[in-house]
Amino acid sequence: MNKILLTTLILISFTITSFAQKQVILQSDGEYTIFSSSDAFEDAYNAAEDGDTIYLPGLQYSSPSNIEKSITVYGTGYHPDHTEATGRTRISGFRFRDGSSGSHFEGMYVSGTIQFAGDLIEDVTLKRLHVNGDIKFNRISSDPCTECNNIIIRECVFDEFNGGYSDITNLNLFNNITERIEYIDNSNGVNNNVAWIANNIIIRSWAPIYHINNALIENNIIIGGISNCHSNAFKNNVFDEDPTSNEENTWTDNYVDVDEEELFSDYPGGSYSYDNNYSLDDPGSYQGNTGNQVGIYGGLIPFKENTRPSNPQILSKEIESSTDEDGNLGVEIEVEAQDE
Repeated sequence: MNKILLTTLILISFTITSFAQKQVILQSDGEYTIFSSSDAFEDAYNAAEDGDTIYLPGLQYSSPSNIEKSITVYGTGYHPDHTEATGRTRISGFRFRDGSSGSHFEGMYVSGTIQFAGDLIEDVTLKRLHVNGDIKFNRISSDPCTECNNIIIRECVFDEFNGGYSDITNLNLFNNITERIEYIDNSNGVNNNVAWIANNIIIRSWAPIYHINNALIENNIIIGGISNCHSNAFKNNVFDEDPTSNEENTWTDNYVDVDEEELFSDYPGGSYSYDNNYSLDDPGSYQGNTGNQVGIYGGLIPFKENTRPSNPQILSKEIESSTDEDGNLGVEIEVEAQDE
């Protein structure tokens, strides 16, 4: 059966059976199991095997402290204005460790920090998450992230990203909103493909780009300047000041001394808010090297305005409170899946 069709049927069946109580689904080898305890996410994780998928409805869940399996986890989304029919999925912070390579987390609000710590973690994707905390690789400690490869963080909102000077190769930060990206440097490694930082909005009162070396940084909006950065290629970024006199980096087609108040359609300043509008007031004046605007709504994978995850999601539902005389229950559900 087509994967999207199967997922949609599971979603609808799940909605009908869980009208009184929402539950967590574990999908494994075409079969699915429902967990409904107070620790349903943790129970589903404990029962999961590598390659399995977990679906989290719009409720609050405790997360497993450590992710040590290769799993996919979908929530309903994090934005309160775009999850009216389902509620938003809220989970606690967690840590990726050895064994988590290949994991994919999407469409949820994370209250706390997401960490990476272990000998080898690769091919992990974080997508459309709102992290009320930091995403970080353990720094100088007894439990560092020794080798981290092919990590993708896209269309997310988080406080800070801290690379911890871990041995990172091919880190991809695309179309995110954050206050700071810092401590990315693979000077001890042999691979120069350290980080690609593209189409993000990075706003902080001082040095939102801090201690980053050997990275490609392009098509971003960077408000607050840079500090302690070396051997980076800055291309087509928007700055509220002019950092291009720094000869320790290379500079190509950047926009400098841009007034922040005239840049966005409706952004009063400060930290991220659901009420802010990060669209550019004049996107045609700030073009990136991908043929569209800089910032989160440009690039190769533009930020989705509704922030919903890419698996099928319920947009609206009407379920009768009782069956008719023939025992039928009236159900009307609108389901939509995005392209990505």
